[in-house]
Amino acid sequence: MPAASGIAAWDGISRRWHDLAAKRLFFYVRLYESGRWHLYFDNPQDFAAHMASVIDLERTWARLAGRPSQALDPPS
Repeated sequence: MPAASGIAAWDGISRRWHDLAAKRLFFYVRLYESGRWHLYFDNPQDFAAHMASVIDLERTWARLAGRPSQALDPPS
């Protein structure tokens, strides 16, 4: 059945993109934890803006892939 195989292909693609987004998130977390973000960003606001974008993308791909997000929820 062609429709089912097409859906499976899109699921695989979304899972791979989510894997990539999760790796990028992990990289940014390590960049923050090590303090190396100072080498690449001029101020904390620029880094925070990039980090927010990375988190948003990881959450979006997690939703599309039907997986739980690896991004931490902000404290309430």
